[in-house]
Amino acid sequence: MKKVDFLIAGQGIAGTVFSYLAMQAGYSVHVADVSLPGMASKVAGGLINPITGRFMKKSWMAETLLPQLQQVYTALDALLGIQSFRAMPIIRLMENEEEKLRWEVKRNLSEHQPFMSACEDFENPGMYPHYAAASILQGGWLDTGFLLKHWRDYLVKQNVFSEEQVLPTDVTQGRWKEIEFRHLIFCEGYHGYANPFFPGIALNPAKGELLLVEIPQADWNFVINKHLLIIPLGNHMFKVGATVEHTDALDLLDTSLEELEIKLKSIVAYPYHIRERLVGIRPTVRDRRPVLGASTEMEGIWILNGLGTKGVALAPYMAMHLLQHIVSGVSLMQEVNWKRFTSKNDD
Repeated sequence: MKKVDFLIAGQGIAGTVFSYLAMQAGYSVHVADVSLPGMASKVAGGLINPITGRFMKKSWMAETLLPQLQQVYTALDALLGIQSFRAMPIIRLMENEEEKLRWEVKRNLSEHQPFMSACEDFENPGMYPHYAAASILQGGWLDTGFLLKHWRDYLVKQNVFSEEQVLPTDVTQGRWKEIEFRHLIFCEGYHGYANPFFPGIALNPAKGELLLVEIPQADWNFVINKHLLIIPLGNHMFKVGATVEHTDALDLLDTSLEELEIKLKSIVAYPYHIRERLVGIRPTVRDRRPVLGASTEMEGIWILNGLGTKGVALAPYMAMHLLQHIVSGVSLMQEVNWKRFTSKNDD
């Protein structure tokens, strides 16, 4: 019988980061994961973007999240001997004077200033002309699939990984199969919407389709942001996306391909080749906040989920927040407590 401090169900970005932080803190862990269809972390663009949306809003907790994520992903890369995290500017393309003025109004707000450059004229031989452009600062991207693969390999070498799914029906008090645990952390992504340990949890699937595109003449070292994202992977390869559809159906749609290509062709003047179409299902929450906390059904059962489209940015802080809540009694932020959707919000 194996005994561990933390059994972690799921090795997406949430499970990866939580297991790393727990191990770094000296706790014993075991991670169980099986490659289920639609896992968003493996195909996600992995963008880190502190200014988002048409109305150029500062991302929630950006000034707190960014230092934490940079520290965690840099340390993880160093441990594994890889480079999955890349800091780089995000170029926001603008179509008209109205959009430029909106940007400048936002940039003059004190909380936005660290993340927004001034607007400038923009010309690039591989892109169609735009009215202006500006840089979103302190951004970047994480090659999530690459990181997850290497972290899994590391866990296998440490003999702390099982290629199995932790089904709630197989869990009894403090035990799953041949493993005794003090704490079980469910990091299941969108598959956790029906977990009986967290009744009433408000997880909704959000399907996203992306393209893996080769642009032979392009060698850009920045992310492009205009109605879609163009993320440079190196060697003239780019991730392009993503669509959003509130479903858990994994079929690739002609309408999604058409939508992405129309947007791509409005930006990129160079010839390109679609090398692969990707699809993933994100676990989203109606108030766009993560879901953390203790089960109401069994002691020692916890959840870390609902990171949604900003999972890469949220995972390091939220994983540490939950770890500190469990081991040190740090109060859980009510806005991320999953019990906010139930009448049992008594933490």
